[in-house]
Amino acid sequence: MPFLVCFLTYFVIEGMWGLFPRASDKLLDASCWALPLLYIGTLIYSFAKGSRSFGKGLLAAAAVPVLLIGGLFLILYIEYGM
Repeated sequence: MPFLVCFLTYFVIEGMWGLFPRASDKLLDASCWALPLLYIGTLIYSFAKGSRSFGKGLLAAAAVPVLLIGGLFLILYIEYGM
């Protein structure tokens, strides 16, 4: 769902860019704040509703980018020895 909101936001921004450049900048800034809040709200709702598997999936989905970025730095360190 957050990816869908992100893509829809970019679509609206591209459509509004020529008409209202300042409004599209504000919409982009608002989406940067709204997506993490939407994620946290969904996480809280999933555990409060009793859907523990959905909440664990959301937590695992948040851990994947952290692991991938950490793996990238590890590979760069091994490869170039910085």
